[in-house]
Amino acid sequence: MCATMLFTGDRGGVCIPGCFARYDSEVIRIMKKTLKNTALILAAAVLSLCIFAFAGCGKNEAVKAAEDAINKIGDVDLNSADAIQTAKEAFAKLNSDEKEQVGNYKKLTKAEEEYNTVKSVNDDIAAIVKASTVSFSDESFKVSENLSKISDIKERYKDLKKYQQETIKDFDKLDAAGQKLQAYADNAKKAAVQYVKAFLQTDKGKGATVTAVYCIKQIRNETDEYHFMALTYKGSDGKEHDVYSCARFTPEASVDAIKAHADTFFADYAANDSGNAKKNGNVTLNAEEIVAAAK
Repeated sequence: MCATMLFTGDRGGVCIPGCFARYDSEVIRIMKKTLKNTALILAAAVLSLCIFAFAGCGKNEAVKAAEDAINKIGDVDLNSADAIQTAKEAFAKLNSDEKEQVGNYKKLTKAEEEYNTVKSVNDDIAAIVKASTVSFSDESFKVSENLSKISDIKERYKDLKKYQQETIKDFDKLDAAGQKLQAYADNAKKAAVQYVKAFLQTDKGKGATVTAVYCIKQIRNETDEYHFMALTYKGSDGKEHDVYSCARFTPEASVDAIKAHADTFFADYAANDSGNAKKNGNVTLNAEEIVAAAK
């Protein structure tokens, strides 16, 4: 008979069936395994805590200061420049090993990208608004090019977060500025038609083919707007020549008035000066349209 004797003292004992003994052994084995797994889990948890604690203790005050400066940036808008600069300076003071320990550095780079996006929208609006109000136009400001930018600026503004939009200056003036720029472009075209029409009636322009027209510069005050024009034509000799206006004239100037001062308004200039006139043109003009309207 299968049985197991369990002794309870020096002499006496209790005899129990072997099946119960086998059951008791299986329970003990499962308990041992469970305890072993639990011990491994606890050991891993303790190790993780130690690593975390070691990492935290490894950061010096300079690294912590850089992380704090980055966290202080907060939501990025047009007013975030100083906070971003402070964080960048704190990070720049660290050595290469310390920089590796800055856990939120990506937050700084993202903040800088966001700020540049907001600032570019603000700067583009400011440039257009300024150009529509100055008394004397900047030759480098391209009226036509900036007119085409307005719709893009509006889309970029729309993509900004609400709190970022609230820091943008003069967005409410953008449409009015665009209307003024369009008026400047329209006036330049009007002046160009008069200019070409007068040129074709001069001795120099008779039989000539105008191939390009340029508005070199616009000058404006509170009541009047003046233009300096230039054009390129192919003469009877088959060669291209450039002429430009040495004096300004308004879009309302008559053909006769311009033609009467042909030497002033259709002066020859050297080829090397030709490029400057074209480069400085602040309104893009379609020569075919201008010539067609002038005939």
